[in-house]
Amino acid sequence: MQCIKCGREVAGQHVFCEQCLSGMDSSPVKPGTRVVIPKRPQKVHTPVIKKEKPEDQIPKLQRTIRALLWTCLCLLVSLAVSIGIIAFHFAANDHNSPAIGQNYSTEAPDDAPLSR
Repeated sequence: MQCIKCGREVAGQHVFCEQCLSGMDSSPVKPGTRVVIPKRPQKVHTPVIKKEKPEDQIPKLQRTIRALLWTCLCLLVSLAVSIGIIAFHFAANDHNSPAIGQNYSTEAPDDAPLSR
């Protein structure tokens, strides 16, 4: 524990260290006076951050870059395969479907003469 007045280390559950207590003897408090002792500040746990040297970070960065490149390559290959499947599907069904702008057919009326 620490002294709440000066911050020195104190043994046990004491609030003040011996030096602060001896200083308080010179100016005593009258009996019956209400004394409020402040709460002890709680220790804040700060996590230890391990700082790596730049040369130690290089292998980790290389692995990250390699993983990103493989991911991009897989995405590009799957995109190319998808486009190929779609193109093959449209090419295979091309002769069965009408050309663009030719989605209608014409017939001669029954009373009109057929032209040759």
